[in-house]
Amino acid sequence: MRSIEPTTYIIASNMPKLLEQAIIDAGYKTKSVIGVYTMRDTGERVSDDCRVVVTGDEGFIMALASLHKQESVLKLDKMRNAELVFTDRRPNEYLGQFRTSETEPKGDYTFDPSTGIYYFCVK
Repeated sequence: MRSIEPTTYIIASNMPKLLEQAIIDAGYKTKSVIGVYTMRDTGERVSDDCRVVVTGDEGFIMALASLHKQESVLKLDKMRNAELVFTDRRPNEYLGQFRTSETEPKGDYTFDPSTGIYYFCVK
């Protein structure tokens, strides 16, 4: 299968405007999306403001994630394989292939309000 997209990261923040500005200041374009997922430790369903960044500089992304007190970022490789990359250097966790839907998925997902498209992982 040929690669169709560059490496993409989705990073959340409690201060999305500061995160967005740091990304722009570093010379990258960014897009606002909403991440919806269930917290593993509490089972609580949460919704986070997130930013999409296309870059090959994983070090930059992980530094931003640490600065914004994030446990992990979602990484999509060129083949749209999704994995969590942890800021504490735990092994990456494979989530599956990133897919799209026009209807809200039942599990964890990312929603792009500018297009109305939902993104989710399938193993």
